[in-house]
Amino acid sequence: MFFHRIRNRMIAWFILFTALILGASGWMLYWSIRQNLEKELGSKLEAVAAAAAVLLSEEETLVLAQDAGPRFREYTRGKLERLREQTRVKRIFLFDWDLVILADSRDPGPLRKSDIGLKFYSLEIEALQKGKGAHSILFTGMDGEPAMTGFAPLYSGGSLVGGAAVESSVPFLEAVQAIRNRLIWIGIAGVLSAVLLGTLMAGSLTRPIRQLSMASRRISSGRYEPAIPVRGRDEIAGLASTMETMRRSIIARERELKTLVAGVAHEIRNPLGGMELFAGLLADEVRGNEEASGYVSRIRGEIGHIQAVVNRFMDFARPQKPVPQCCCPAACIAETAALLPLSRGKDRIDLVLPESGPRVWADPNHLKEILLNLMKNAAEAMKEGGRLSLEILERNRTVEIRIRDTGPGIPAENREQVFAPFFTTRNQGTGLGLSIARALAEANGGSLALLRSDPEGTEFALTLNACVPGAETPRGREGDLP
Repeated sequence: MFFHRIRNRMIAWFILFTALILGASGWMLYWSIRQNLEKELGSKLEAVAAAAAVLLSEEETLVLAQDAGPRFREYTRGKLERLREQTRVKRIFLFDWDLVILADSRDPGPLRKSDIGLKFYSLEIEALQKGKGAHSILFTGMDGEPAMTGFAPLYSGGSLVGGAAVESSVPFLEAVQAIRNRLIWIGIAGVLSAVLLGTLMAGSLTRPIRQLSMASRRISSGRYEPAIPVRGRDEIAGLASTMETMRRSIIARERELKTLVAGVAHEIRNPLGGMELFAGLLADEVRGNEEASGYVSRIRGEIGHIQAVVNRFMDFARPQKPVPQCCCPAACIAETAALLPLSRGKDRIDLVLPESGPRVWADPNHLKEILLNLMKNAAEAMKEGGRLSLEILERNRTVEIRIRDTGPGIPAENREQVFAPFFTTRNQGTGLGLSIARALAEANGGSLALLRSDPEGTEFALTLNACVPGAETPRGREGDLP
């Protein structure tokens, strides 16, 4: 579900891209710094080892190699210890080719013993035997801390007799760790910045798309206001401009349609009035003739049906302006319900009406017409009987009237078109009822929406502004209303 939205996918890809760039560049930077620092440390350790190798004269080195006494060894250890303190290294020691330690800065006791650890420096010792300095790579020692050792050849009497070894300094190792930790924190800060920038960037792109999506849904449901704003000159602005042109074209076509419908209704109404008049005269002429009177009665009924259709066309083409006032929706519901033929024998429709409720700011005649359309549609949907219930809910400064039925529901493919003009699934319907109802609701400052429709029934919600005592209304204060 998270990746179903374009905004979330953009943020995720931006974070992933940033993390990869920061990770790769950070690792390369860390590796490069570490390599340079290792090389620098290796050169330093070799230089210190070379200094340790020449710290003693060749004669002193020869004496040391021939198993000198404790006093001379202590003398040598003191020299190595002073050099270690000056150079801030960890350890300095001298050894021969048998890997026997001759002198050690940290061991004042007898030293004539082999150092097993030197066996791991085979490549470095080979370089020493050739008279060259060398250093190991940076590795993790037995104590779990990074370590490095530098070597220099040890001469006595012009011959190579062994080597001097210097172990790495702690300050450098701490510097390497500090650089790594700093790069990790830089990477974390970069990822967090990517989250923030990705969210802002994705929002700047998806926000206008979301607004256009909402506008398209509003237009598809028959609501053409307000206008679609066009901001900028990018592709999204071009799409918004195209949708705004489409919106204006739809409004223009609907205006033309209403003009055409009004003209047709007017042309029909004129002869229809004459037909109704002559049908009334004909009824007087055939009074007493039951068969002829029945025919005339049917003619007058069909004329009335045509007149009702024409009136609906006129309401659609030229809706009357509302005259709002504070009215009681519960009373309007009761008056409207009295006009519906709900009893059908065994196919009875049970009606549940609210007894009272808050007052609304609307034209009561418009409210009754809206309710009549909704309740009539619900009753016609429940051909085998059912339950029609209305509920009044107060929400903040609005009042919501819920109309529920237990009919079969509206097919899924028709739900988005229920408010479209002339859309109907009944053979004798005009398809204007819900369209007119929504237009009247919006004219009174409210809205009409389909909340749900499934095999268990359908539910509409009519929302209107509430009348709040003492608050300003479109017609003034409630006490000033007629």
